[in-house]
Amino acid sequence: MLVWLTRDVAFSPSSRDNKSLSELYWGIIDTERGDRALWQAASPQNLTKLVKQLPDSELPTWQSQVEGLSDSFHMGIFQDSKPLELARTFMREGLNTKDRRFLETAAYYYDRAQQFNEAKYCRSYLLRLNGKLREAGEGFMEIEHLADRSLNHQQDAWECFFLGHHWENMWQWCDRYPEAPAAKWEPVAAFMAQINPKLDASETVAVLAEFTVYLPSILPSKCDHSIWQAVFECYLQGIEEALLAVASLSAKHLDSWEKTLIKIAETGFQGDRTLALAASCAYRDFRCQDAVTLWDKCEDRSYQEHRSYFSAKGMFASVPENVRWFNRAQQPDHIVAIWQNEKHQHQMAVWQPVLAELRQALEKTENYRDLVAIDIKLNQWVRVVRLVASRLQVQDPAFDATFRLQILNRLTSDPLFNPQSIQNEAKQLQISVQTAREAISNFVVETTQLKAWEADLKNVEYIGQFLASIGELVPALGFYKRFRGAADLQLCGLARSRWSQIKHQQAEHSQKRGKIELASRQRQDAERTIESWWCSPKLYVLPKTTSKEIDRALFAALSQKITNRLQKLSPIELKQVYDYINSLESQRDLF
Repeated sequence: MLVWLTRDVAFSPSSRDNKSLSELYWGIIDTERGDRALWQAASPQNLTKLVKQLPDSELPTWQSQVEGLSDSFHMGIFQDSKPLELARTFMREGLNTKDRRFLETAAYYYDRAQQFNEAKYCRSYLLRLNGKLREAGEGFMEIEHLADRSLNHQQDAWECFFLGHHWENMWQWCDRYPEAPAAKWEPVAAFMAQINPKLDASETVAVLAEFTVYLPSILPSKCDHSIWQAVFECYLQGIEEALLAVASLSAKHLDSWEKTLIKIAETGFQGDRTLALAASCAYRDFRCQDAVTLWDKCEDRSYQEHRSYFSAKGMFASVPENVRWFNRAQQPDHIVAIWQNEKHQHQMAVWQPVLAELRQALEKTENYRDLVAIDIKLNQWVRVVRLVASRLQVQDPAFDATFRLQILNRLTSDPLFNPQSIQNEAKQLQISVQTAREAISNFVVETTQLKAWEADLKNVEYIGQFLASIGELVPALGFYKRFRGAADLQLCGLARSRWSQIKHQQAEHSQKRGKIELASRQRQDAERTIESWWCSPKLYVLPKTTSKEIDRALFAALSQKITNRLQKLSPIELKQVYDYINSLESQRDLF
């Protein structure tokens, strides 16, 4: 008795008769496990391998038993028939029923008939049925020719590669059979075989460009096949990578990608994602309105919530709407460029709704002088001087002496600047009025200490009056006191006179607030300071003259004018004139 053991099942056929095999088939083999254990494992080839592993002394006996079992396996009732006829019969049955056992038997008989290409075909088809599509296709490709004209190993190879998405094999197939109808897929196979993450950016763009020329002509009306889904996915990924990696893309590429992506979206492949990518191509090509139109077609609203969309919207909007879009796009440079456009700068009513965004953009781009210009236009002088102070702390070269003097001139000549405007601005800035006033006075006093500031009679009087007008009496007193002992008698006298007035004004203010003793001390301080206030006149070399050289009529007229003017002077001013006369006498004695 022959006992054949396999890993999964053991059986002991008592005879080679068909009835026993039939009972065995129905009892054991008609299961997936039985089929694998008998029909797939007990093939002639497998049995031969098992016998060869036996000791040499047992080989003759087992060899005869195996041959008998092989004949039973291959339906021994046909053993007297011709092998080629049997092979064809089993192959037809195997192809019609997709039964692996028939194809295995057909391959066996083709081998016996020395029809090796046909045997190769059967085994390749078996690989196809087992899901090994690449190996099956490569097997079909190895076949040179088949006697049976009804078989088409070329088409079988293509179907295996196509179904398995084996792009390199498809590309090779198209190159080998360029006249075949399926060769129209050559550009698709070439694209899919070449496109991969290992390509550098320029190579990716080149592969995309070549494929884009061909793709629109073969697009399906509907993306309902896995092959197209795979192709479209790689195409979209390639464009996404190119947009990220390549800083400068040609308008030709961007335009062709956009149009092709729109057509792909029409097939139903990932509509929103595909349309959004087409929009990105248009955006990179500076066709912002087209980009926005495509993004707006996306049903998923998230495609309208990103920086590129905001920027594109801003490109064709007007002030103030474009400023809001660019702010959302985090593009302060665009906002600054709009502001610096002359035709917009003077329309502050238009800019008013987006002043916060404008200020933020100017700060981010460090355009602080433009910030000063905005605040000056809006009469926001407290903001101006506070910004100047902060920039001086970091020694900003843009805030040089010339620029600060320009600000000072604008500030002191602004008719709308007054104590009430300081209060209003302090409230906006949420600071005290005193802090706001001090910021103004500090800026004024520090700027007048610059060498470039001209300390003439007009400027000194103007600055002193300005400080006093905003209630900054102490800084005004200190400012005038700087000219005590000035060589210019008029300037010195003016400073002394104005200092006295402000000091008495300070005393009156203290008196009104009920600070009697403070007011008294301030008046006493005023008297002491005035008495000790001295001026150092400039010494001019006067020409030696005699009374005869002076026209008596002119002398009389001048004397009368001087007398009239003296009657209008205050005691302090008369003291200045007296000092001046003494200086003239001193010069006459010297020369």
